[in-house]
Amino acid sequence: MTEYVAECERSRLAIGYDPLDSVARSDGMEFALRYALTHLIEETARHCGHLDLLRESLDGTVGE
Repeated sequence: MTEYVAECERSRLAIGYDPLDSVARSDGMEFALRYALTHLIEETARHCGHLDLLRESLDGTVGE
C-alpha cells in the first residue's frame, strides 16, 4: 500500500495545477489530461474488481 500511495503522490506532482483540458503528449499521441485521469480511475477500479474476485475465490466471502 505504501508504494501505491507514493505513486499517487508522484502523479499529483506531475500534473500539478494544470487544467484538465490541457494537452498531454506520450508516444506520439496527444490527449487531454481529463482523459488520462479518467482512464486511470477506470483502470484502478477494474483491477480492484479483479482483486476482489480473487479474494472471494480464496476465502469464500462475498460482498453485497
